Amino acid sequence: MPFNKTIELASFGNTIVDIEYTVSDELLMDLGIEKSSMTLIDHPTKNRIMAMLGPSSHMSSGGSTANSVFIAALRGLKTFHCGVVGNDTLGSVVHDAFAGATIQSSLSAWSQSGDTACCLVLITPDGERTMLTYLGVSSRFLPTFDYDSIINRTRIMLIEGYLIPDDTVYDIILNTVIPLAAQHKTTLALTLSNDGIVTAFTNRFHELMDTHCIHTVFCNKAESFALTHHHHVADQAAYMSHHIPEVIITDNQYGAYSHHNGVFHHHPTTPVTPLDTTGAGDAFAGIYLAHRIRSRSVSDACIAANYIAGHAVQGYSPRPHQLQTAIAKMPSL
Repeated sequence: MPFNKTIELASFGNTIVDIEYTVSDELLMDLGIEKSSMTLIDHPTKNRIMAMLGPSSHMSSGGSTANSVFIAALRGLKTFHCGVVGNDTLGSVVHDAFAGATIQSSLSAWSQSGDTACCLVLITPDGERTMLTYLGVSSRFLPTFDYDSIINRTRIMLIEGYLIPDDTVYDIILNTVIPLAAQHKTTLALTLSNDGIVTAFTNRFHELMDTHCIHTVFCNKAESFALTHHHHVADQAAYMSHHIPEVIITDNQYGAYSHHNGVFHHHPTTPVTPLDTTGAGDAFAGIYLAHRIRSRSVSDACIAANYIAGHAVQGYSPRPHQLQTAIAKMPSL
């Protein structure tokens, strides 16, 4: 690693605290919430529902690309998270989580007045999870933040697609992060995050691709279709490869597909019975990038990422105990 690249993997994304509650189906009906749905809520709704739910059963720091760097840190990488939290109790929870995982972050320097983002995870007796997300200050990235000193020290930065709809953050990514990455020879990776977001903001994702500064893209088949409008995964990958050197498309029990150096390849996995797929993509990206950073091949990285993603879906929460145990048993990088 170049002497000035002291951060192997940095994330650029939302910082969210997952707050889990055990609830009954009847309570969901009383709250007027559709079971198994994922919904954005505002501040008054968050406070009202939390007051009705009472004490939570578990809290953990999350966010999509933040989860990826937590996973990469477990593989021994030197990591950093670029994110924003509020000056509240949940912000302290996030600080403690990153410090405990020895992940550097911008959280103290970029802290804002207001609420840290949270996701209320309502778990019914059958294991189904209904998620209500309040974004708080998580997307309040400011043009005045010191992005240069972080990007200069970073080997690969993973950008979260969930941020693309925000006008200010999108402008920062396009006109600050990408030029600084090019200047400092920092490799950029991008998650597409959600097919609905890709559909609504297709032009923005294409504009990022057209810079030819994004080296790696992570998406699932639904997100890939939303971007390319091709039905066959090989055609989707080939389309993106005109702009992106390393394309990774995940496909649940069928594993993953890659397009790299002009070669399309399927990387099958061993199917498992999933309990919760929430953090599978985040875990896949974290392990994949950790292996690529440590000079493993695309094929080896996909095999390892498939293996860990399979463990990620066999427990609840984005980083279940089963996942962390599986990572601990992997050979050192």
